[in-house]
Amino acid sequence: MEYARRSPNSAVEEPQIALLEAIFGEVNALRHSLLLPFKRTDDPDSLRPQIRSARARVDEQIKAIRNSLEESTKLKLGRPLPDVDRRRVFVVHGRNMPARDAIFNFLSRINLSPIEWEEAIDMTGSTAPSNLTTIEHAFSNARAAVIILSGDDIARLGRRYLSETDGPYERLPTGQARPNVIFEAGMSFGYYPARTLFVSFGKTRPISDIDGINILYLSDDAKSRKKIAGRLTNAGCAVDVENKTDWLTAGDFKAAFHDPDQMEGEEHAGVKITQRLYSSEEKATIKPKVWIDLRNDSGSYLVVRHLGWTQSPMGIQIKRFYPSMQLKIAQYWCPEPVGVETLHVPPTESIRVWVQPADQHDENDLRQRCLQEGRIAILDLRVNDKEVKIPI
Repeated sequence: MEYARRSPNSAVEEPQIALLEAIFGEVNALRHSLLLPFKRTDDPDSLRPQIRSARARVDEQIKAIRNSLEESTKLKLGRPLPDVDRRRVFVVHGRNMPARDAIFNFLSRINLSPIEWEEAIDMTGSTAPSNLTTIEHAFSNARAAVIILSGDDIARLGRRYLSETDGPYERLPTGQARPNVIFEAGMSFGYYPARTLFVSFGKTRPISDIDGINILYLSDDAKSRKKIAGRLTNAGCAVDVENKTDWLTAGDFKAAFHDPDQMEGEEHAGVKITQRLYSSEEKATIKPKVWIDLRNDSGSYLVVRHLGWTQSPMGIQIKRFYPSMQLKIAQYWCPEPVGVETLHVPPTESIRVWVQPADQHDENDLRQRCLQEGRIAILDLRVNDKEVKIPI
């Protein structure tokens, strides 16, 4: 068409004819005799009907293939076969064993039977099956899959690849599910989206391929347990809570909320640093400031009181601060403009505080410090009547 536009009513040159002949030959090799034999000619009026006919046949084949794939996908994504035990649930988890134990305990109280990894291996009938084979057998023998997202790994994006629009989870070390959990979650959701349930103990780095999926962010209350039971019922599992109440407290969900970087025996505040940010707003009464965002990762309400700041050897010199905090409600920080000394913080919600550095710190120095842990100061808090010191 481009050739005809440039040189109307002229003969088609050999390179274009050879190209068309090669395309016809490749299509016929893929689908035997799909196209009529190509008739070599340099006459555009003779070539155009051949091209139109070939294109119509190829489009028809593409449509047929797509329809076939859609039917195959519907069979894969449909409900399990009638002989699959409606009590069986495959649980995918990382190294947070309290999270795994809590879910297993809860499922058993609502009449469901979680599939253990060793049991999934036995299902393959092989003495040394691959992990992929084991996972496939577990999925095919389960009515539903429960994917536990817990921040077992700590990850952030490399600074070379950061952009101005990237959020805190890309800039700061943030909890992330184990690679095997992410892989198995993708398999489960790809094959059985209607029967895959994502549950999360605390906030983790988002997985872009399942972004927008309705994840259950758990807390240690009956409401979370009711949601899990309801979702599994919708997935066709044989949930039974009739005339029972023990399932409303089954499983120690609270034990699953912990900092993966915190060793056993270390003091746990229940709050997690999510962002350090330098700010120098022109309209601000006090500037510049370094803002610290924290999140309640404990799974229950926390009473948090801001006691002040302690300078650290590698930190900044502090010029001014007020013992005030703000709670994030939707996209707003409240109360404005100053904040309060004590807040009741719901699970997974965020708070922020600020400190003003001394004049000797320039803008570049402060921005760099916000990227490195332990380079600002020590934040003094009282969390549920326990005093804690958090290096910022």
